[in-house]
Amino acid sequence: MLFVTKDQIHAYECAYVTPGHSLVYGLCDPHTKEVRYIGVTKEPRRRYVAHNSEARRGVKTHKCNWMRQVRRETGAWPIPAILDVVKDEAREEAERGLISENRLRIVNGTEGGEGKLGWKTSDETKAKISVAKSGKKQTPEHRAKGAASRRGTKRSPKTRDRMRAAQQARFKNGISEETLQQMSEAQQRRRERERGDV
Repeated sequence: MLFVTKDQIHAYECAYVTPGHSLVYGLCDPHTKEVRYIGVTKEPRRRYVAHNSEARRGVKTHKCNWMRQVRRETGAWPIPAILDVVKDEAREEAERGLISENRLRIVNGTEGGEGKLGWKTSDETKAKISVAKSGKKQTPEHRAKGAASRRGTKRSPKTRDRMRAAQQARFKNGISEETLQQMSEAQQRRRERERGDV
């Protein structure tokens, strides 16, 4: 078993990764401080937010199931801690080494190294995923909830500029009248759904 100290946890919160280096980190039980997941990143804050976001969305992996279990049992999400800081060229080896040493107690789905090793999706699982996603539609309640959550939000000028540039690049070669009509009709249907007319 691998445990961390309060200093290692505090160091993650204040971490700044210097160019040419990567941070090997662990996700720990907030009470026992035992490391149950090992990863590597150059952007520690963003990576931790991504882990929590996946768990909150209900992603079904061993790691996310464990994170939700910790949340239910302790009232807190797993906490991150620094395990090591290594040069970029050594990051995969460092991650794999720690995962291998602690394999019996951690929830990683692969052997490390960008997730390329150790993970093989069976044909049966692929078929199940395909069936689950085929023709899947959101319920009216789900669409209404999504629309309500977005209503009133304002995008920053920088975001609007990026969106405008993306649209201009997409349609720089022109767009047919038929496509314009289809887009208009789709937008009208979306507005009707949001108003609850359908």
